[in-house]
Amino acid sequence: MDLGTGDALRIFGIGDGESFTVYEPRQFEVEHEEAELQNWLGANPDGILDDAKMLVLGREIRTDLGGRIDLLGLDRQGGVVVVELKRDDTPRDVIAQALEYAAWAAKLGERDLEELLRRFKGDDSLSMAERHAKYFGLEDAVEEFNQGHRIVIVGQGVTDRIRSTAAYLNEQGIRLSCREFTLFQSDDGGRLLHLATVVPEGKARHRSRSRERPETAQLISRFWAGLLEHAKPKTQLHANCKPGNENFLGASAGARIKGLSLTFYYWARAHDAAACLYLQGTEHERAFEALARKKEEIEGRFGSELDWDAKEGLGHCQVRKTYDGGYRDEERWGAVFEVLASAMANLESALKPYLHSELLIR
Repeated sequence: MDLGTGDALRIFGIGDGESFTVYEPRQFEVEHEEAELQNWLGANPDGILDDAKMLVLGREIRTDLGGRIDLLGLDRQGGVVVVELKRDDTPRDVIAQALEYAAWAAKLGERDLEELLRRFKGDDSLSMAERHAKYFGLEDAVEEFNQGHRIVIVGQGVTDRIRSTAAYLNEQGIRLSCREFTLFQSDDGGRLLHLATVVPEGKARHRSRSRERPETAQLISRFWAGLLEHAKPKTQLHANCKPGNENFLGASAGARIKGLSLTFYYWARAHDAAACLYLQGTEHERAFEALARKKEEIEGRFGSELDWDAKEGLGHCQVRKTYDGGYRDEERWGAVFEVLASAMANLESALKPYLHSELLIR
């Protein structure tokens, strides 16, 4: 139980014979590193969100801008949760930092998220959808992950400036909460961690997806069916693929290289889509660097610049071309199908000579 007045808060534990053990507040940063707080909360993620459990996908995750996300997780609905931890008072730039991380995390596809979870758990065969459903006790797996985002800032002290800015962002529909922690310790070394929500998370400004999911799945399936039909005269890469309801559609590049998986695939979101080469496996970084050394030649064969995305720390990388127009732009599907199919044919033509050469085998 808690006993105390004003700022002189103390916690008393009741032991045998109803005797009290006094737990005094301690300045966390004096004796502890930030990594300890990360370890504690990472091992006990149910204390992070104020109202729900969280499935941890990884710790100290590197972004493409050189930052590191303390904890990344999923909520019950499959939305991504970015957690930023500070062992002392929250600095003024902590919200900007958290928003930067959330912007990066918003771009992660289901494959990216699953790869992070596999690395975190050390299991290359793990299914994120199955683990998520089991963790939250769901009868059916979530159909679409990363359709919503939440930010949680945890610090020993959340300053008034941070509270004010966080409250404003919540009013604008960004789901951001702030939690303060206090470490209590008794004379015999026992420790207690107290978490208090000082800025509650605002309600998400979007309608429930429960009615949208079946419609979205059907829309994506029709999008792929149209694209596959349109692509037949241009490339046979995906001739044996069937239209599904996921956001990507892949076919093997045909190269047989130990420790390297190469896939030509399309991905599509609501309002953009891409043709990509996806590299995965123990040799993916070396292979990507080898291809990058031929960047000028490959882009010359393709006909324009490509996006070379190393995705450091995620276990895979991509070479892709992205275009405006996705599965929700049905009135533009004809034009979208044309540019995507042409891009895939050109990507295949530009890259295949290098995929089947000594360049990647060495």
